[in-house]
Amino acid sequence: MSRPDRVAWRFLAPNALGFLAFTLLPLGASLALAFTHWSGASLDPDDIRFAGLENFASMLSARSDFWPALWNTVFLMAGVPLGMALSLAFALLLDRELPERSFYRTIFFAPSVANIVAVCFVWELLFRFPDGLLDQGFASLGLEPVAWLRDPFWAKPAFVFMGLWNGAGGVPMLVYLAALQGVPKDLYEASDVDGAGAVRKFRHVTLPHLVPASFFLFTMGVIHGFQGGFQAAFLMTGGGPMGSTTTLSYLIYREAYESYRFGSACAAAWLLFLLVLGATILNFRFQQKRGAYS
Repeated sequence: MSRPDRVAWRFLAPNALGFLAFTLLPLGASLALAFTHWSGASLDPDDIRFAGLENFASMLSARSDFWPALWNTVFLMAGVPLGMALSLAFALLLDRELPERSFYRTIFFAPSVANIVAVCFVWELLFRFPDGLLDQGFASLGLEPVAWLRDPFWAKPAFVFMGLWNGAGGVPMLVYLAALQGVPKDLYEASDVDGAGAVRKFRHVTLPHLVPASFFLFTMGVIHGFQGGFQAAFLMTGGGPMGSTTTLSYLIYREAYESYRFGSACAAAWLLFLLVLGATILNFRFQQKRGAYS
C-alpha cells in the first residue's frame, strides 16, 4: 500500500470505525434479535430463545397492533403534501421584494428549530379540554369545545395541525426558496410579452422548475413520515386515546421498553424499514416515468 493510500485510510478510519460500531453492528444485532424471544433483562444466551418467523407472523397477524399503528402513521403522513403546499406558499410570499424580508424569513423559520419538548408542551396547553386557547376561541364564536387529545377522531388531526405549524416554514420552505431563485428571469419576461397572467406563469414557468425540489421533499417527507410521530405520542398522549396516536415508531418503543419484547420490537423495526424502502422505490420509479428524475 502506497503512502498516500495509508494516509487516506488513516483519515477514513475514525468514521469507518464509528459506522461499524454504532450503525452496522447494531443493525446486524437487531436483525438477529428479530428472530428471537428476548426480554432484554440479561445477555445470558440461555435467556435468548430462537423464534424463527414467529415475531414477524405475530406482527402481521390480523389482531396485531401493527395494522392500527400503520394506519395512524399513514394518516399523519397526510401532513406531507399539506406541508409541501404550505411551504411553497410561504416561499412564494417570501421570494417577493418585501421590506424587512430577512426578518419575515426568520419568523417563518423559527418554529422549525424550536425544541420538540417545548413545542409539545405549548400545544398540549392549546389543545387542553375544555379551557385551552383553541376551545376558548370556539366558545367565543358560540361553538362547542373539542376534546382534541381525548377524542380518537380529533387526536390525529390535532397532531397533523401541530406538525404543519412546526415544519412548514422550515427546511421545505428554504428548499423551495432556493428552487425559486433558480428559475430563469427571462422566462418570466417572455411570458409577460406573451400576455400570460400570474396563474399561467406559475403553472407553465414556475412549477416545472420546482419538480426536482418537490420530488426531494416528498421523498424525504415519506421517509420521515413513516418514522415520525414518536415524540408527540410519547409526550402528549401516550399513544392514546384508544391507540389513535400510536404510530409505528411508538409501537416499537412500547414493545421494547414497556412490554420487554425486544425480538418483537426488532421485527416491527425491520418491517418499518421494508415499508420505507418500498415507498421510496415506488416514488423513484413514478418520478422516473414522469421524467422528473433521472
